[in-house]
Amino acid sequence: RLVPYVEALGGYDSNPNRVTAPTKGSGLVRGELGVTARSDWSVHEFKGDLRLGYSKYFDAPQADRPDGQAKLTWRLDATRDTAFDLELRGQLDTQRPGSPDLTPTGIRSRPLVTSLGATAGGAHRIGDLELSLHGTLDRTMYEDATLNSGAKLALARNSYNTYGLRGRVAYQVTPGVRPFLEAGADLRRRDESVDSNGYARDSAGVSARAGSSFELTRQLTGEVAAGYAERAYSDKRLANLSGPTFDASLVWIASPLTTVSLRGSTAFNETTIANASGAVNRSLTLDISDRKSTRLNS
Repeated sequence: RLVPYVEALGGYDSNPNRVTAPTKGSGLVRGELGVTARSDWSVHEFKGDLRLGYSKYFDAPQADRPDGQAKLTWRLDATRDTAFDLELRGQLDTQRPGSPDLTPTGIRSRPLVTSLGATAGGAHRIGDLELSLHGTLDRTMYEDATLNSGAKLALARNSYNTYGLRGRVAYQVTPGVRPFLEAGADLRRRDESVDSNGYARDSAGVSARAGSSFELTRQLTGEVAAGYAERAYSDKRLANLSGPTFDASLVWIASPLTTVSLRGSTAFNETTIANASGAVNRSLTLDISDRKSTRLNS
């Protein structure tokens, strides 16, 4: 099932460059192209989501930016109780001129940030018990910035790879409720081990969380989990970055044409600011999608 789409919107942003002061608002228009794909097979499964957008700011052209996201997943049902899966993903974003990682100020245009990644693994069921193990590989790449003077600001040196491993134990209490325990560890290795401020930012992280996936009805499904994560850096001058985590994905199919999605996530983000280890980013997104049906008679 293939569903292409095109989307356009207009609006106003009071601070498109996310700077502290002085701020200048701007009207904006945004266009987006995308496509979703879903398999309709009796066994195995394929899902694909691709989108590419561009935002244009009338009174702040230096804030114009592209963005995009891609995610492809395959599940191979080897037996009734064993399945293998592969996920390929990519993301295109930009750094805002007001970002504390961009010094000095006076950026001509937004430098790109590109992420590519893959997850591979499998799951095996033993009665109501399910065991799964996955490995991850992600590459984050930064583009050099161009200053208003024409000089280059070297940001590509901050690119890094992340290697991870996570395992999960889940138990099906009822056909619609599956609580789980999950633990993971990862290594981040930068292209240059020492940044421009003289800090060694290679790091190792661990995390653990508990939660449950559920299907209360055919119309209400999701997953909720809470836990704790910590990241330690090679440079002992950098304090460990740690804190509680909360992740959620709730989908309510209100009608055959209307879907409401609530998603929350916690991420430990990198930085190059002197004496700073990083930043814990928590986000919450509510999306309401309403499709209009059209019937053609011949």
